[in-house]
Amino acid sequence: GTGENQGNMGADLGVSDQPGFEQLTLRLGSGEFEIFKCTLTDNISLVGEGPEHTVITGEIRGLQAGCEISGMTVLGGITVFRGGGRISDCAVIGGVPGIFATESSLELAHCLIRDGGDGIKVKASNTPVSLTLSDTVIRNNRGNGVLGGGSINAVFERCVVSGNGGGGVDLSDPLLGRGIPSAVFTDSEVSNNLGDGIRIMGGYLDLSNSTI
Repeated sequence: GTGENQGNMGADLGVSDQPGFEQLTLRLGSGEFEIFKCTLTDNISLVGEGPEHTVITGEIRGLQAGCEISGMTVLGGITVFRGGGRISDCAVIGGVPGIFATESSLELAHCLIRDGGDGIKVKASNTPVSLTLSDTVIRNNRGNGVLGGGSINAVFERCVVSGNGGGGVDLSDPLLGRGIPSAVFTDSEVSNNLGDGIRIMGGYLDLSNSTI
């Protein structure tokens, strides 16, 4: 890849899937990196220098169990499957959707999700999943801030979902799954979205010190 000041990072093709290691971390320095079909297998993490310094162009596919993406801007979206993973200290800009979790749980902390189709899309047609967000802003997406269907247990702590072209948080889309969703909002705000603020059909909703 190309690092800061267009310097060569020293590896045109790299593999980070060595046997005998339970946890591997690939660290990216400051710069812009173009990727193609990047897939993270189990227990491999991708860590940058911060969203202002490390920029990924392209889609990251296959964030899986034990994996984490942190400290970068992703221009192109993130797909989550096979158990899920964690995203922290990241900006996800663009993508249709920005983040797509299919039959997988997802944890986000200190993230910005903007200018995508739907900000976050969660499919839970086969098994219950959890969606845990803290200190995260989801705004200015063309579709919904969060769109999901199935048995989704969602927790929002100190989050803002605002200015999206569809609804704010909709966890009852039958095309993504049928089940009983639940959501807990604490110290959060869902505002100025063009569709419903929060839509949860047949499930459980708890609001604490939050603005809708």
